[in-house]
Amino acid sequence: MIKTYKCPGCGAALIYEGGTEDLKCPHCGKTVKVRDIAFEKNEEEVLAAGKAEDERIDNAGNKIREFQCPSCGAALVTTDDTAATQCAFCGSPTLIESRLTGEFKPQKILPFRFDKAQAQEYFKTWKGTGKLTPNSFKSKAVMDKVTGVYVPYWLYSYNCQADIHADGMRTRVMENAKERVIMTDHFDVQRTNTGQYVGIPFDASNKMPDDSMAAIEPFDYNALTDFSFPYLAGFQAEKYNFSADEMKDTARERVRQDIINAAVGEIEGYESVNLLDANVQFLEEAANYVMLPVWTLNYEYMGKSYPLYMNGQTGVIDGVLPASRLKVLARFLIAFIICFVIAFLLGRL
Repeated sequence: MIKTYKCPGCGAALIYEGGTEDLKCPHCGKTVKVRDIAFEKNEEEVLAAGKAEDERIDNAGNKIREFQCPSCGAALVTTDDTAATQCAFCGSPTLIESRLTGEFKPQKILPFRFDKAQAQEYFKTWKGTGKLTPNSFKSKAVMDKVTGVYVPYWLYSYNCQADIHADGMRTRVMENAKERVIMTDHFDVQRTNTGQYVGIPFDASNKMPDDSMAAIEPFDYNALTDFSFPYLAGFQAEKYNFSADEMKDTARERVRQDIINAAVGEIEGYESVNLLDANVQFLEEAANYVMLPVWTLNYEYMGKSYPLYMNGQTGVIDGVLPASRLKVLARFLIAFIICFVIAFLLGRL
């Protein structure tokens, strides 16, 4: 089953308005509170309806499902992971509720703080744009490709203890009239540190690059709210590809390295410290499934893709833009002409 929230005033599709608690009609401007949206079916009924849809496997091995757009009747072809999308024909936002039920239903969501128009301005004025950036980057055709995506994340929390054994070293110098001796004293150092880690984020999607997702952090988790489907209206969203168990070893290793480094860093009174052994115990741990907001833009230039990613809460952007070949050539010619003129004038003196 798919759902589109309709405007009570004109019947057009409602879209979540970033930074508010409202769904807004882009045609008549009427708003509806997220909390006032009533669901027509309970979770079990929605899940059963979703399973009844037609599905097939495409040439790449992806599971494909076909739905019918509730606004225009066109076919909506999605992968099995898609939970929110837009009709390619009429643009209506559609939610596939069966994709985010049961174990795939997020506990929390961090709503977008600003809308698409503001995201477009952030991209245009981003410090990564320079005098050599192609003019086409700021064109309407490119900016229309800006897409808001709710990315599935696991937030891990730990209470842990690190017991470390290290070799602390100090040097001392002994001198007399004939010789100078440098002696190194070694000290057996043992420390126990405890740490509490809350909300360590790990991207659970196989479509988003981990390096870029890490680069646009942090998010303000104080703004997390209980998950509700209306927040997805007008955006893309997919369920997680990696479970909490599949990612926990990576999360634990990050925490392990951090608490060990912190423990070693607190050892004072030695010229150098060499870690000999460390044992980290995880006393308590928890994983929360959340959706975090990311604006994406895939810029195509000279046959190559340049993906950009923006934190939908802070506006921080990660990515690299190409240099315009024409602008580079123009700068080279200008520099060449200037050098030629200077050489010509100096030659006449």
